[in-house]
Amino acid sequence: MLHKSFLAIILAAVLSTPVMADDDYDDDYRPRSSQAKNQTASKAVISAQQARNIALNRVGKKGRITDVDFDHHDDDHRGVATYDVDVVLGRTKHEVKINAHTGAIIRIKRDNND
Repeated sequence: MLHKSFLAIILAAVLSTPVMADDDYDDDYRPRSSQAKNQTASKAVISAQQARNIALNRVGKKGRITDVDFDHHDDDHRGVATYDVDVVLGRTKHEVKINAHTGAIIRIKRDNND
């Protein structure tokens, strides 16, 4: 009898625990506390248009931008906010990763579409 009541208590505790899921939609990040808002506001972030201009200036003005993605916390680059800008110039795709706080180019990957 003791075994069944113990099991019932454990089952009730498990069923009443809220389930939290991570949707991985980092683009929709919003700080929750005022302290987090102040920390985010203190780090200026360049705009998507500025990131596009930086990528085009580096790759070539005649390039065509096919995609721009913002990541507020890039795990591959010390957790800094970054923009990934894809630029096609001729038959070559350039993936330009830009530090969103400084505007510095972190890396460029090239892929020839032969």
